Amino acid sequence: MGYASRYCVVCGRPLVHLDCDDMKKDLLEQYTYDMEDDSKIVDDEIVNNKVDKIFTDFPFSHAKYAWLNDLFLITDQGEIINATSDDYDNWSHGQFNIENRIIEISSLTFIDERDKHARAIVCHKECYTFLKQNFDYKLCYYTIKKYVNNCDNVIKKKNFYLEMDRYMDQHEFAYQTYSDDNWMLDITNKRNKHRLSAMWYSIIYM
Repeated sequence: MGYASRYCVVCGRPLVHLDCDDMKKDLLEQYTYDMEDDSKIVDDEIVNNKVDKIFTDFPFSHAKYAWLNDLFLITDQGEIINATSDDYDNWSHGQFNIENRIIEISSLTFIDERDKHARAIVCHKECYTFLKQNFDYKLCYYTIKKYVNNCDNVIKKKNFYLEMDRYMDQHEFAYQTYSDDNWMLDITNKRNKHRLSAMWYSIIYM
C-alpha cells in the first residue's frame, strides 16, 4: 500500500480512503507474496479465507471517510493547490501530478530531477480547516517544513501523532486503523479533535 507511506502532515492519517475492493486486493497480494517469500506453497483458499475473515463486518467502507481523499498541497511558492488522492503518483516516491505539473512532497526522487519541480507539504482539506478554525493558524511551507521528515511528510517529533504513531510505517496501516481505532479517521469525533489540538498546540505555541 504505497499510499500509506505518505501521510497528512496535520493528522498523520493516510492520504487516501481505500475502498473495500482495493483493500482486499492489496491484502491478497501481500499475503500471497509473504507465503512465496517464506518459500511456502501458496494455497489460494487459505489466503482468501484469511482475507474474508478480516473483512467480516468491516466498518471502513462508510462514506463518512471519503474526506480523506480531498487534499491541499501547500507549496514552497506560497500556493495552496486543490488535489485528490487520484493525483498522487503511487510509484513516484512522493510526487503529485496535477494538470501535467509535478509537485514533490518527498526528497526520495533523484536530486537532479527535484530542482525542476515545486515542493510541497500535503494535508487533508478538513485538517487544514481544523487548524484555521481552532487556532487561527494557516499552514505555510517554510514555517512548518523545518519540523517535517522529508521522506514521508510527517512531523519528526517523537510520538507527535499520539495514538496514531503506533500504526505508522506498517503495511496494513489503513486496515489496522479502520478496524481498531477508527475514531482517529473521523474528523468530527471529540476524542480525535482533542488529539489534534494537543498535537498542534505544541507546534504553534512552542
